[in-house]
Amino acid sequence: MGYLGFLIVLISIGMFGGLIFQYISNKNNARIKLPYNKTAAALVFVLGLFLSVINKAVIQIPGGHVGVLYSFGAINKQELGEGLNFIVPFKDEVTIVDVRTKKQSVDSNTVSKDLQPIDSQTTLNYGISPQMAAELKATVSGDVGVTIIEPAMQEAIKYATAQYDIQNMVSNRDQVRDKAKQILVDKLTKYGVHISEYTITDFNPSKKYLDAVEAKQISEQTAQKAKFDLEKVQTDAQQKVAIAQAEAESLKAQRNEITAELLQLRQIENQKAAIEKWDGALPQNMYGSAPVPFLNLQQK
Repeated sequence: MGYLGFLIVLISIGMFGGLIFQYISNKNNARIKLPYNKTAAALVFVLGLFLSVINKAVIQIPGGHVGVLYSFGAINKQELGEGLNFIVPFKDEVTIVDVRTKKQSVDSNTVSKDLQPIDSQTTLNYGISPQMAAELKATVSGDVGVTIIEPAMQEAIKYATAQYDIQNMVSNRDQVRDKAKQILVDKLTKYGVHISEYTITDFNPSKKYLDAVEAKQISEQTAQKAKFDLEKVQTDAQQKVAIAQAEAESLKAQRNEITAELLQLRQIENQKAAIEKWDGALPQNMYGSAPVPFLNLQQK
């Protein structure tokens, strides 16, 4: 509508120009007659001016946005909602503010409580409260993300990481995140910024620390293996001792069971077995420990 009104005003100015040209030509006896008169040109001009004023008086706020109203340059604390809004032309101006959720990521170089360097990346999802848009415009200049969000995120993560030793920080990452998020809430709420989600998307201790952790793990694994090997040797030795003790107990029990009658019985059994195996031939050579064969001395 604004461009249409401006165009109509230009047409009306052209029409008046034509009338002036006609007047000058008629004075010079050049008899030019236009298809309109002064009244028509005036009506076209008024129509164009009216449409231009209407365009200035009506403003449309898109969804997910609010309007901040300026009256003669001063901010009005009452925000304009979505849809059509009416203002006073040439007195009021409107700045449209996006209140939808936005995403901001920052890379930070921080240190732990024991002065270990850490490279981290944090991500914040935030939005501007529609009821605080005018206040934000009155107190913060430029891009909100650059002016207040990013510096606050840097400060929050640096403060949070400085509260923990590097080892505790790695194992308590959620606590570090929650502490940094609380700092952001405290700092940004006064500007009308509400936080939807805050995450530590990347968290990298220094290479020196990672190498030290790897070396410690290797050392612990080596020590654990040595302990296992020692325990195995001790277990094997204990098993051998137990076996030897069992064998000794068995021999002792056998000795306790040997009697004179048992020895005599075993001797008779051995002699009987030897007789059963003898083929009747006498040995050709005799030696000291060889048994003497039985001789049949019965005379015929």
